Amino acid sequence: LAWGASDVLLPTDITPHGMARAVRHALACRRYQLKIDDQAVFLERIFDALSVGIVTLDEDCRVLLANQVARDYLQLLTRGASQGSLHHLGPLPIQEILKNDCDLSVKEIMLLGTPRRIFEVHATPSLCTCDQEGWTLLLRDITQARQVQETAEKQDRLAAVGQLASGIAHDFNNIMGAILLYSEMILSHADLDARDQERLQTIMEQTTRAAGLTRQILDFSRSGLLEPHRMDLIPFL
Repeated sequence: LAWGASDVLLPTDITPHGMARAVRHALACRRYQLKIDDQAVFLERIFDALSVGIVTLDEDCRVLLANQVARDYLQLLTRGASQGSLHHLGPLPIQEILKNDCDLSVKEIMLLGTPRRIFEVHATPSLCTCDQEGWTLLLRDITQARQVQETAEKQDRLAAVGQLASGIAHDFNNIMGAILLYSEMILSHADLDARDQERLQTIMEQTTRAAGLTRQILDFSRSGLLEPHRMDLIPFL
């Protein structure tokens, strides 16, 4: 008999009309089954193409379904022991991840080593079958996002240090400018002896050095203008 024809063909239907009806029904069932199979393959491809790992667990924490990304992540998070029931993901016990905590619904898992990997796991209760409760886990690899965040935070800290250094350098430069000005005014008097003139000259030289340090601080804070100049490297050989 044709596929599915035995479900609708009764002994009393062994007639040309009954046989034709059974064959038509079997062909229709076959077409529907092929459509269902095609849809299943299509959904499976979409499921595996997702960039987020999706895992379905039963009430005993056994893996019922996982897309390709989730299978790859589980190999790392369970050290290859992803078959059977899950007991941990990274250093966290699975019960800690599945615990219903409204304040922290997303758990972060860090795998130390080279390279370092950081994952986010979001667990939600779900029905794995019609009459059995389970869990759905969403796994995300946030390693690159965390590296970008840490780099941005370092840049913000450096910018804050630069702004602080710039403010201090400007104030310090004003103080040095006042010292240099009054030193030049005192040095212009003709009644100073040679020893006082030498002392004032030393004050002016040190003030000029301090102004040079101020320019370096401003260059560090990106507030000053960099002026390239030639350097003789022969003395360093």
